[in-house]
Amino acid sequence: MHFIIITFVSFFFFLSSLAANERPERVASLNLCTDQLVLELLDRDRIVSVTYLATDPVISYLADRAKGLPKNHGLAEEILPLKPDLILAGAFTSRPTTSLLKRLGYRVVVFDMALSFDTLRLNIIKAGVVLREEKKAAQLVNTFNQHVERIHPISGIPLSVIVLQPRAAGVGQLSLLGDILRTVGFTSFSVTDETMGVGWVTLDRIIEAQPELIISEPDPPWPSLGHLAMRHPAYEAVRDKQGRVPTRINLPANLWNCGGPQVAKAVSILAKARATALDQREIK
Repeated sequence: MHFIIITFVSFFFFLSSLAANERPERVASLNLCTDQLVLELLDRDRIVSVTYLATDPVISYLADRAKGLPKNHGLAEEILPLKPDLILAGAFTSRPTTSLLKRLGYRVVVFDMALSFDTLRLNIIKAGVVLREEKKAAQLVNTFNQHVERIHPISGIPLSVIVLQPRAAGVGQLSLLGDILRTVGFTSFSVTDETMGVGWVTLDRIIEAQPELIISEPDPPWPSLGHLAMRHPAYEAVRDKQGRVPTRINLPANLWNCGGPQVAKAVSILAKARATALDQREIK
């Protein structure tokens, strides 16, 4: 069931308090995911700084838009000379930085990590309110909903997957990617049902799981020990229940590591992969 923003009366009061200020014209972002919100909703002349991560296309979906903008590393001394009238930060942004900025009288708005489609939508709407770009934000949410609604997984046909990331990282059920997998109709092997975000899995557990698909990031253009480990010969022991080597699906991290409209593309990629895998299962 879709998350409906205008559901709780308390949320009305929350949004009203956020919108009480004038339209911000000098916005700084201290977090990769708030970078994406700012770059999505604002013209460049209203952005005074984004993080240095914003220009990395591997993890930043809007890396091209971030080029040429002043960068920061989440340090207060980088932000103060810019004299921002609004600062966006993530829940895990350096607490000393955000606390100091607040004590100095700067307006700092903190966003929760998007661990679900509901939080994804809420963050976009919240960003629209504080940036005074409510119409843009509402349109982004509507477009996202329309894309997700087009996905109609074939019910009753289980298809097991495992998400494998560098350094043996795996996805937990309480994560945005977990929500993506459930929407597409995958049965996901996760670290544990209680794991939030990313956890760690051992090679023997991966082999034991016998997934039919392995979802992983494309190899980066630079040397990476984490990615080399994913090509360990022991992975040849991974077979599905029919004895086949699972198909590996490349899912760029910049489509799902932050909650935003781009997540709909991740849903589309995995929905197509699921349909193809089911077709191949029938052929074999």
